[in-house]
Amino acid sequence: MKLFKLITLLTAGSLALPAHLQANMFSELQTNVSKAWGTTRATTAKAYETVTKKFTWTDTEKTDAEKTEDQPTPWYIRHKGKLIATGATAATMAAVYAYVRLNPTSNTSIRIKEAYKNSMRFLKRTLGLYGKEQPLPDHLKSLNEALIKRSISREDRELILQGAQYYNATPEQIKKYCLKTPGHLLFYGPPGTGKTSIVAELAKIISPDQKFEAVLPADLDSTSKIADLFAHWREQAKKARKFILFDEGDAVFTRTEANATLFNTLLQEIASKQNTNITFVAATNFKDAFPESILRAERMESHILIPNPNGRSRMMLLQENLGKLPAASLALSWIDKIRLAILTRGFNIADINALIQKAGFSALKHNRAISMADFNFAINMIRKSKGL
Repeated sequence: MKLFKLITLLTAGSLALPAHLQANMFSELQTNVSKAWGTTRATTAKAYETVTKKFTWTDTEKTDAEKTEDQPTPWYIRHKGKLIATGATAATMAAVYAYVRLNPTSNTSIRIKEAYKNSMRFLKRTLGLYGKEQPLPDHLKSLNEALIKRSISREDRELILQGAQYYNATPEQIKKYCLKTPGHLLFYGPPGTGKTSIVAELAKIISPDQKFEAVLPADLDSTSKIADLFAHWREQAKKARKFILFDEGDAVFTRTEANATLFNTLLQEIASKQNTNITFVAATNFKDAFPESILRAERMESHILIPNPNGRSRMMLLQENLGKLPAASLALSWIDKIRLAILTRGFNIADINALIQKAGFSALKHNRAISMADFNFAINMIRKSKGL
């Protein structure tokens, strides 16, 4: 592990910890920061030289004449052109880095390395930094990325990806490997987690020429409507695989269950052997509201939880959304982005999209680039609205 990455992750991990733990972790480092930036330049010339060999850093807010010997300057640390940290965080990183390089066997350096290990464990738990996964065919990479962004478990992702591979397999391959036709899917989880968009992504990859159709309760209020719809879908499925989404699935099936004739007709149509080229997906916020009979084999037999995004997913979503902004509109460091991913625990995809908008309006109000202060304001607004 490069020492630069060690110090970066150490600082990032400590920023995410509660204040009293931060104080314990950096109890000895405070002395080193004071030595590095609160005394004369002469005493820290060697440390300064050591740090500048690794980092590119500038002080854009004070001239040389304005700098004082007893007050730290607002440093901006960059590495390979990327803004890593600013202000006190940058000063701490620089001082820690210099100290470890100059005193590698001291007790403080040993404690720093131990703190790094603790920070790595913390970040892995919080951001979901897992090991590398098995390589995928190119046509499935975008689907896998969409599933990761929604924090779908590895087992459930495997289930969806296996289904996608089956749909792309030739009849000869299916016969050769004795592959079983994947069952229909039930996506369940809290609102705002992107269940509909996963179906759209799956349909786009498997059947780019076929747009998936969403079915609402009003579309299934008579046996003739049900028969006509399924006949229409089977006709379209002759050209390419067809994806049908029962949106608000609990409402669709509980409403039809009240009418025994309608419900039995719907169950028979879903389980029909004529649907070999149709995949049915039901989406719901309330899995427990589904009738047991619809969750059996040959119906909605694969149940996949779509939870609120975990830390890793939030980081990906934030990177994607922030990447759409012009560079001049954003004043965030790499560590700020990690802090955002941690501070948005409990947010769904809709919340994260709203976060960018609210932070943008806050920055517009002050006529400045979007900063961490704007995101803190937006996070507090969303937390209050969600009761977090």
